[in-house]
Amino acid sequence: MKKHFYLLLAFCLIVTGANAQTITNKELQGRWNLLSCDLGGIILDLKTDQIRFSDEVSESMDQEAQDALVEGMAETLAKFREGYIEFTDNKVTVFLETPDTAVYTLTQKDGVQHIAMTYDEDTTVDDFEIALIGKELHLTIEEEEAKVEFVYLKK
Repeated sequence: MKKHFYLLLAFCLIVTGANAQTITNKELQGRWNLLSCDLGGIILDLKTDQIRFSDEVSESMDQEAQDALVEGMAETLAKFREGYIEFTDNKVTVFLETPDTAVYTLTQKDGVQHIAMTYDEDTTVDDFEIALIGKELHLTIEEEEAKVEFVYLKK
C-alpha cells in the first residue's frame, strides 16, 4: 500500500511540475520557425504542406466549399512557409507575410502565461497565451469569436 502511495505522490509531483512550467525570456531567445497555424479551425500545416479543417469546420461546409477554401488559402499557405518568430532581448520580430517588430513582456494571468507584444509601427498590442509544449512554442489568441493558434519550433 505504501508503495502505491509513493508512486501516486511522485506522479502528482511530476504532473504538477510539468503544468507549472513558466517560460523565461532566456528560453525564448532565438528564431522559431512556423510549423502550423490554426485560424479558427482552418489549419495551415506547414510540415505536411496541407490545409486541413477541424471537425467543426468540416461539418459546417460541403466538399465543394472546402475545396474552394483550400484553393483560396493556397497562396496564404505558400507565404506562411517562410514564417517565423525571432526573440532578441525584449524585442520580437514576427514574420508571416511581412515582418512586424514589437517589444514583448511575459506575464501571468489566472495561472496562464501570456506574452503581450506592442508593435513598433502603430503601438497596437496583441496579448497571446503562450506555452512551451515539448519543443513547440504555442501562441494562442481569441480573434473575432475564433481562436487562432500559431505553433513554432526552434531553429
